[in-house]
Amino acid sequence: MPLLLVAYDPDNIEQDHSKLLDRIEIYSHVRLTRHSYAIITDKTPETVCGELNKYLEKNDNVYVITLKRPYDGCKPSLTNDWLYKELTY
Repeated sequence: MPLLLVAYDPDNIEQDHSKLLDRIEIYSHVRLTRHSYAIITDKTPETVCGELNKYLEKNDNVYVITLKRPYDGCKPSLTNDWLYKELTY
């Protein structure tokens, strides 16, 4: 099943983004960085972006990108193990 990178950039980190995070976390996922996740879904990047756009504040940004091997990451090992298991060529 395809993996997508979901990267969001909140304009104001003080705002409540829990609805956005809840929506991202309905998918099987791993958190890559503070504001990025890898998710497993059959949905297109356009579909996922449209779903998430409903939860963005006025000046927030979100990008949804298809992930494929090769890739590389440094730490944490649980994240790297998850990606190795789930990510295809």
